[in-house]
Amino acid sequence: MAESRSHSMDVTQADFALHFLKRHPESVIVSPLSISTALAMVYAGSDGTTKDEIRQALAGDIADKEIHEYFMYVLKQAGKPSSDVILEIANKVYVQEGFKILKEYESLIEKEYDGNFQLTDFSDSFKSSKIVNSWVSQATHGKIQDLINPSMIDSMTRMVLVNAAYLKGSWKTKFDENRTISEQFYQSPDHEKEVRMMNIRGKYGYSKSETAEVLRLPYSDETFVMYIVLPQERYGLQSFVKATNGNDILALFDCCQTRTVQVKIPKFKIETSLELTDALKEAGIKNAFDASSADFSKMTGDRSLYVSDVVHKAFVEVDETGTEAAAATGAVMRLRCAAPSMPEEVVIFHANHGFLYFIVNTTSKGILFAGSFI
Repeated sequence: MAESRSHSMDVTQADFALHFLKRHPESVIVSPLSISTALAMVYAGSDGTTKDEIRQALAGDIADKEIHEYFMYVLKQAGKPSSDVILEIANKVYVQEGFKILKEYESLIEKEYDGNFQLTDFSDSFKSSKIVNSWVSQATHGKIQDLINPSMIDSMTRMVLVNAAYLKGSWKTKFDENRTISEQFYQSPDHEKEVRMMNIRGKYGYSKSETAEVLRLPYSDETFVMYIVLPQERYGLQSFVKATNGNDILALFDCCQTRTVQVKIPKFKIETSLELTDALKEAGIKNAFDASSADFSKMTGDRSLYVSDVVHKAFVEVDETGTEAAAATGAVMRLRCAAPSMPEEVVIFHANHGFLYFIVNTTSKGILFAGSFI
């Protein structure tokens, strides 16, 4: 797709990530790619105002074809084999036995999203949720369990659309476990906690603005990187997130220059479970959740469907060897940096207070995972 369109999608996706981070002042992990891919599959079957609202939140004013091309490209990049980094993304649609799905919709999901369909009997909520959750667990190597609660499914459920993402990667240069020490981490003016702080010195991408420092940590094949965004103010993470948009984040990434950096970042492990309905309504997606006005006629040929729940679970673990992360999303239907002149002395990057982190595919520019550590 055209580079300008791709950049526009990248910005919108970064905005999408920040929208969820702004809602959660605690440590959190989300997968914008997982959430937006699930929404894109829903979008593919929508029409009218329902479609307009999802498109605006997902991609701005970009045309249908380019939206699907973007996700097809991102998913294709994700599927490229690598000896040291594993990234797996899977899509599946569960359909009530006997319920009619339009062939055109089924073909689009299979072609553009490499998704497949499975007939299920939702009248047995425990059995059907177990089937969905078993697939999610397998797709995320056991990291995401129980995505769908049986209470979310009943005899009126007609479709469950699921996206699952899993990443495991080793750092290009691993941290020495013997140099990991206990240090204080400043959460708020009246609260600190002890963390295990990893230490390494080497050549890394680094940028600095008036509000934040950014560190670029490559994984072994350099197709994937983690950006850590550390606000200049010790207790300024929430104010930084609220004042930052997707363009700002991508600009900070682009400004990274190779420097000798003394890196000190904590080991961490975060698991998050989110009900996204309210967040998506805040993002402008409202009709899809309204049984009286939702229009998913491009899925079924009529307007009998609406979205009843959107749930998201994510997991990330960062240690001396690298990162393991996973996420799953289910839809149940019913700042610019100035390029400072930086002298050649060693830069100290000491993440001892709240920061953001983003795992990015450098080829597609897509944000796979995003989160905060506080």
